[in-house]
Amino acid sequence: MDAKAYRWLVNELDKWRVPVELDALRKRGPEVFDALVEILEQRQLSTRQRANALWALSELSLKRGALLERSTVLARLAKAHVVGDQQDLREVAARVLVFQFFQQEGYAALRPLLSAEELGALLKRAEALGLSDEVRDQVWHSFRSSERRRLSE
Repeated sequence: MDAKAYRWLVNELDKWRVPVELDALRKRGPEVFDALVEILEQRQLSTRQRANALWALSELSLKRGALLERSTVLARLAKAHVVGDQQDLREVAARVLVFQFFQQEGYAALRPLLSAEELGALLKRAEALGLSDEVRDQVWHSFRSSERRRLSE
């Protein structure tokens, strides 16, 4: 996530009365993660803001402590958005899900979180609803590469 997206996140968290400094964002991952989930679930953000929030949650879900719990919440949110009616958000959610799938390889606790079959079905539904050619190609390439690595283990 770039500096602009982090700054947006800080502004949003301040608006929701969750004070956090830009430099301290990563150190306070669990608090920020919980606040972002709450903000997303209230459905008051623009598509761009929800996309930024999903990326931030993706990064924060892998920080130490509560890895499985945060990744489960992120997977639930991304699954809901990957088949939603907004293409920009659908594309971000597809990328986040593939990234989470890839991360499962490094964390044994996450392996049962998202099966290849389930992710493949979600990506097919997202593609049918509409993905840009670039995102479609990138997501499928990443998914297939990750799946091949998993099968070769």
